[in-house]
Amino acid sequence: MITPWRQLRRSLLGVTLVGACAATVASAIASATLGLAIGTDILVGACVVLVPQLWFYLRGVNREAGQQSAWLALGKFALCAAGYGLWFATVPQATLLATLLGTVIAIVTTTASTAVLAARVNR
Repeated sequence: MITPWRQLRRSLLGVTLVGACAATVASAIASATLGLAIGTDILVGACVVLVPQLWFYLRGVNREAGQQSAWLALGKFALCAAGYGLWFATVPQATLLATLLGTVIAIVTTTASTAVLAARVNR
């Protein structure tokens, strides 16, 4: 079924892919220079925020999104909190700063990509 939200959803999924690629590159560089554990922590930190972001884009880009936006935002943040909780509970030796660095990389690149996408759409 073709909906008017299809193109927007596809664009936002592309933005998330840019964040995932940036985190993967940072993780590979960190793995080569600082060790595999640090690279893994960076990649997991990015996944903790990108997976809920994907869920938010898939659920929140539709006709009824305005009515449920607060619940979607709460769900997104709850998924992020659960991701951090699971990661640090299952891997207690994980490096907090590396995990947060992965999170920052994902957030900054997706935010910058979204801004570029919005500027391109508004032209």
